[in-house]
Amino acid sequence: MKQDNDKSYTQKNYGILCGMLEENGWKYEKNEDKFTVRTAAVSRNKAGGEYVFDIHIIFKQDLQLAILYAPLPFTVPEQRRRETAFALACINDKLLYGNFDFDVDSGKTVLRVNLTYLNCSLNKKAYEYMLFTACQLLETYVDVILDIAQSGKTCADIKKQFAV
Repeated sequence: MKQDNDKSYTQKNYGILCGMLEENGWKYEKNEDKFTVRTAAVSRNKAGGEYVFDIHIIFKQDLQLAILYAPLPFTVPEQRRRETAFALACINDKLLYGNFDFDVDSGKTVLRVNLTYLNCSLNKKAYEYMLFTACQLLETYVDVILDIAQSGKTCADIKKQFAV
């Protein structure tokens, strides 16, 4: 019975997300069997160019959780991974919603934003907020993360940069 309820809530929330994307003119691909959505967001960088972020939203039926993943469009060089990991810890400490995951072995960084729908159907505003927050975090921090990944900043420099 619980599994049926989990699937029912997942189907409803998945439909709400897809409806919200359609209403707001987002282009997206969906896989209804796996309850996944793939879309993209574009953001200007400080150099005047653009970043294109691949955004995946996955509904985890067993956890009743919608998870947004947005991989950053660069790999951190091996010699800068320690400092970048430290910077991401500093950034994550300041975030109220969402976080940046970092794989020190591959140098890949992913923004992750979670939204629980435990035993309920959320409204479209919740999914708008999830997507808006993700876009805002990407726009705010990607240039900062890339700068640290490419610079000679030490952990002490980074600590000063993020000090309150």
